[in-house]
Amino acid sequence: MDDFTGQVGIVTQAKKWSMGWWVEKVTRSPAHHVVVGIGDGRCVSAEPEHVRYRNITEYGDRIIWTRYTYTTVQARTIAWFADGHVGIDYNLQAFTALGIHYLLHLPIPKWLVNHLDSRDHVTCSQLAADILRATNITPIPQSHVPSPADWYNIAKQQGWVTHT
Repeated sequence: MDDFTGQVGIVTQAKKWSMGWWVEKVTRSPAHHVVVGIGDGRCVSAEPEHVRYRNITEYGDRIIWTRYTYTTVQARTIAWFADGHVGIDYNLQAFTALGIHYLLHLPIPKWLVNHLDSRDHVTCSQLAADILRATNITPIPQSHVPSPADWYNIAKQQGWVTHT
């Protein structure tokens, strides 16, 4: 098991004009993507088509890892839950709602949050939050749809951010 098993990786510094770059601009955050470490140098990543495996090395030094304290069983359980999400479709509705929320500074209504959370689709941030909640770890308030900016802010508050 590597140091990142069960941890959330917050990806920063998107290439200019890419979708990630737009996410960073709209959310006013250095973060544009979130992954969950599953061990052996791999992670799961919710992307516009579906959740898939990635090698952690693909992100280079642009990734900030959470440093939650887990038992070995907790870390493996998180990795197992993450592995079980591979193939799930991307939640484009949530991605759109977040964009509107950030651009127009409008809250996402509770009924819409409930609808977006009830779908069998996930954004990268939802994937990480859902997996940690399923293992009784609640890193993000459940009252809204999480974004990479929310994960970055948690990492910053916890002192896990060493660069911006």
